[in-house]
Amino acid sequence: MKQAVVEKEEVEIGKYLADGTFTGHLVLFTGEWVGYYDAPGDEAGVTVTHTLFRCPMPAGEAEAGYRVHIVDWRLKRGEASEARLEPSAPTPFTEEEARRAFPKLFAAVDMPNIVELD
Repeated sequence: MKQAVVEKEEVEIGKYLADGTFTGHLVLFTGEWVGYYDAPGDEAGVTVTHTLFRCPMPAGEAEAGYRVHIVDWRLKRGEASEARLEPSAPTPFTEEEARRAFPKLFAAVDMPNIVELD
């Protein structure tokens, strides 16, 4: 049996100006940090960081849900960067929804994607 998630996590949502100044807001939610994945950057200096959080689901639903904090880093290009939290809805993704949307993230945090053949 998994232990209940009771920690509060804090993430930044909004824009980072080209000079690094953050102009968004903080979002607090119940969850626990699982790990992160930096998608390979492109030649123009864009890197996308995905951070996975395990979150409680409403009573009677799946055992655990997930939220993903995504930051599209463009500061090396001298452009504004953006951070968001998915889903933005009050209820987190189910594990199936999160795995479907972010398969590389789960594999990167030692939660491999498994396909059952029979």
